[in-house]
Amino acid sequence: ATEISIMNAVFFFKDQSGIKIVKEPPKGLKANLRDSFLLAVTPELWESCPQNASNWKRLLFSLSYFHAIIQERRRFGPAGWNIPYEWNQSDFSASIKSLFTYLSDYEGVPWTALQYMTGVINYGGRVTDFLDQRCLQTILGRFFNDEVTREGQFDITADGVYCVPANVNNIDTVKEYLQNLPPFEQPELFGLHSNADITYNRATSRKQLQTLLSVQPRTRSEGGASMEEKVLEQAADFARRLPLPVDKSKGHEETYRITPDGTMISLGTVISQEIDVFNAIIEKLRATLIELQRAIKGEVVMSAKLERMFNAFLLGRVPDNWHEGSYLSLKPLASWFDDTLSRVEFLRDWNEGGLPPSFWISGFFFPQGFLTGVLQTHARAHKMPINDIKFRTHVTHYQSLDQVELPPDSGVYIHGLFMEGARFNRDTMAVDESIKGELYTSMPVIWLEPVSRSAVTSRADTYACPLYKTSARAGALSTTGLSTNFVLSLDLDAGRNPPEHWVLRGVALLCMLDD
Repeated sequence: ATEISIMNAVFFFKDQSGIKIVKEPPKGLKANLRDSFLLAVTPELWESCPQNASNWKRLLFSLSYFHAIIQERRRFGPAGWNIPYEWNQSDFSASIKSLFTYLSDYEGVPWTALQYMTGVINYGGRVTDFLDQRCLQTILGRFFNDEVTREGQFDITADGVYCVPANVNNIDTVKEYLQNLPPFEQPELFGLHSNADITYNRATSRKQLQTLLSVQPRTRSEGGASMEEKVLEQAADFARRLPLPVDKSKGHEETYRITPDGTMISLGTVISQEIDVFNAIIEKLRATLIELQRAIKGEVVMSAKLERMFNAFLLGRVPDNWHEGSYLSLKPLASWFDDTLSRVEFLRDWNEGGLPPSFWISGFFFPQGFLTGVLQTHARAHKMPINDIKFRTHVTHYQSLDQVELPPDSGVYIHGLFMEGARFNRDTMAVDESIKGELYTSMPVIWLEPVSRSAVTSRADTYACPLYKTSARAGALSTTGLSTNFVLSLDLDAGRNPPEHWVLRGVALLCMLDD
């Protein structure tokens, strides 16, 4: 009887089933706002601060906008946030409590304390990227300011469609307003350019195509080459095009010049390390390409690593074993290979021809090391501590490398950068709005001038534009406390708009594009 009861209990346990209910966050600003007013902003909460009723209701509605907008910016990828943070209802509820506390204890609105608690503690506590923190504070400034609390309608968009209505006394009136909002929002509502929609749609389409390619049947098409023949042909072509390693023994005397105190110039150390890295990459490519060709021919066993490499070739992706130990890049296979060859030739020309008049900063494995080398050169020449030096940014009128004949007297010229989220107006020499449909624009040659850290290098109308290696912007956290994808910030003239406008636009410089 005991055995039967145990068996019945086991079978009964196996027959158990459960339903897991998961609530996904609403999609779209309208749905997000309605969700907030359904779950968090109740009629009782709406009327809970009679001593400061007008400010409470207007700022509570404005906080709901802020909560929805920072969540909806995530769909625009790196232009919205470098890292897609998981803000949720708990952050919103904590901010409501902070708002209630401050408005209950003060007659006016303590903006500094309120912005700190909301932007730095409640929501900012999740933010790990300092540039995302800058963006978060800028967005919060749009919704927590004196204009919100003034009588009348507070427009969030220029057309007044999105606003804090003049009459917020009754929560039912507010809910009726939310019900009449458009079902779809333009990127401008989130502070982004209309081109952000194009970038979002391209990324979505690319992801869907990659999924389709990954599941397509891999059979020989009628009258066409087999998969093995295609990969074998491409691998043979890559192996044939691989250059010889860069030979340091052929280095120009200026490349590795020894200073009077017996040390090599700082940029000589930089190029020596870069050559070591790219020579190792070239040798890895050569060895793996030979192994892949032999495996396809049946001369050696097709290992799991070689099979993954084979599949990557079929999909036009850079194999994982090539990415390991290589530079950050989002390019497809063919473009990545061409880019690698260009980087090797850049180092070869520098090695054998001496210091170039302008440096292709995109061609470095570790551009931060190159910039440190430039600062160290200045520090040695002027007997200054390197920590007391920074860069002053000058965007020159040189449109391309061909126009640069001589290096600057101090610092370096750099080229090869692209701007995303805006364009650099070469007539006004300032940041300007993008042309519709133009997602990226090339930058002129830039002069990085080392100056004392006490020197003034920025003004009120200067936009500190971040420079990234790739359009992903996010990277691993390095020992410096910064992302491995982040290089430095360059001070650019903000032009007709305040710097905060470009912060909301997500404007950044990139070392390379994705194609």
